[in-house]
Amino acid sequence: MANSKRPRCNGLTRRWLPSPDRPALLFLHHPPFKAGIWHMDRQNLLNASDLAPIVRRHPRVQLIATGHVHRATLTMFAGVPTTICPAPNHAVDLDLAELREPSFKVEPPAFPSPHLVSRRGVSARS
Repeated sequence: MANSKRPRCNGLTRRWLPSPDRPALLFLHHPPFKAGIWHMDRQNLLNASDLAPIVRRHPRVQLIATGHVHRATLTMFAGVPTTICPAPNHAVDLDLAELREPSFKVEPPAFPSPHLVSRRGVSARS
């Protein structure tokens, strides 16, 4: 990586080109989108704007699964379903109004298990 604060994404294209018809799941630690929890959003993927056009060019990407926030969240990123996975341990406090100091909550554990159900579909179970 040229800059550890802004990793490069060009390695993804090299990995995806040899098998253009094979479905792919992309796993990241930091989400490429804002979840609405202020102290977690400032730690998002730093190069999401670099990643988006790469994902758009590779229709084999069926799902992007991320973590870091420990809260079940689902959205679209670059035209692909993108999730923040819940965690089997603690969760980040769901403070959408920025009223509390950053904290964790002990909640029932969850962990999704993405499963390719066809060439054009993904199912995730918790």
